[in-house]
Amino acid sequence: MVRHGESTGNVAQRAAEADGLEQIDIALRDADVPLSETGREQAAAVGRRLALLPADDQPTAVLSSPYARAAETARIALAQIPGPPIRYDERLRDRELGVLFSLTRHGVETRFPEEVALKRRLGKFYYRPPGGESWADVTLRLRSVLSDIERDNPDGRVLVVAHDAVIVLARYVIEHLTEKDVLDEERTLVPNGSITTWAREDGDDRAPERRPEAGHVERQVELARDPARQPEQQAVHHERDQAHRDDVEHAAQRLDDRLEEAVDQSEHHRDGDKRADLAGGRGGGHINAVYHQRCDPERKSSDNHSYQDLHRSIVA
Repeated sequence: MVRHGESTGNVAQRAAEADGLEQIDIALRDADVPLSETGREQAAAVGRRLALLPADDQPTAVLSSPYARAAETARIALAQIPGPPIRYDERLRDRELGVLFSLTRHGVETRFPEEVALKRRLGKFYYRPPGGESWADVTLRLRSVLSDIERDNPDGRVLVVAHDAVIVLARYVIEHLTEKDVLDEERTLVPNGSITTWAREDGDDRAPERRPEAGHVERQVELARDPARQPEQQAVHHERDQAHRDDVEHAAQRLDDRLEEAVDQSEHHRDGDKRADLAGGRGGGHINAVYHQRCDPERKSSDNHSYQDLHRSIVA
C-alpha cells in the first residue's frame, strides 16, 4: 500500500493549524484535492523505488482510491514501470468527515463542542461525525475490498494507492489488531509517499510484512538518480529530516512528547533487541518481520526494525 504524495490540502491544513485558524483554506471537494509539487516529486520517487524491484517483485495488479491525490500518485508512480492498468475502487477513498470537513482542530472545538464531547465519550474508533464516517465504517468497506483482492489475486502482488486512514485500518484488519492497538499505532502519521508491504509466508495468508519506503523526498529523488547507491543502516537525522518532522508534528498534533522516547527506542532496537524481535516474530506469530528502509543515497545497506521502532524513527 502506498499513501498518496503530499496534497495541496495537506499544505493548507498545516498552514491553518499553525495560524490558529478555524477553517482550512480549500474550496475543492475532498475527492478533487490534487497533489502539491512536493507530492508529485514523492509520487515519482515511489515509482523509481518500484522500478528498482526485481521483476518477480513487480506488482501484478494495481488498485487506487479514485480521489485525485491518490489517482495522480498512482499514475505518476506507475508510469515508470511496466505493469497492469490502474483500477479505481471507491471503497479505498479517504474517510469522510461530514460537517467537520475542512475544519482545523480549533475549528471543530469552537463550532462543534458537542461533537467533541460525543467523540470523547464514544471513542475515536466508533465516533461518526454528522454526515461522515466512523473508523468502523471505513473498516467495513475495507474488509470488503481486501476480500476481493484476496479472491481475485490469490498468488499475485497487488499494489494499492490510498490514504493514511485506509492504511492504518488495513493493519487493523490484516494483523488482527484490537481497538486499543490501532489507536496506539494511529498516533504516528503514515508518511506521504510511504510504501507498506504485507507478505504471505509458509502458506499463512495472514503473515504480513510491513516495509514503508519513506523519508525526505530529496533523498528518494537522489536515490533514483543513482540506483547503485543503496540505503544503509537507519539512523536518526534531526536536521536533514526537519521538513518531514514538521509535517508530522503539524498534521498529527500529538507527537511532541514522544520525540525523545522515539530516539531512545530507536537506539534500543539498534543495539540488538531488534534482532530478537525479528528472529521470533511479533504479534503472536502473525507478523513474521516488519522493517523500515529509508531511501537515502548516503546509506549503503538496509537495516531491519520492529514496527514500534519503525514509525518513531521517521518522527525522530
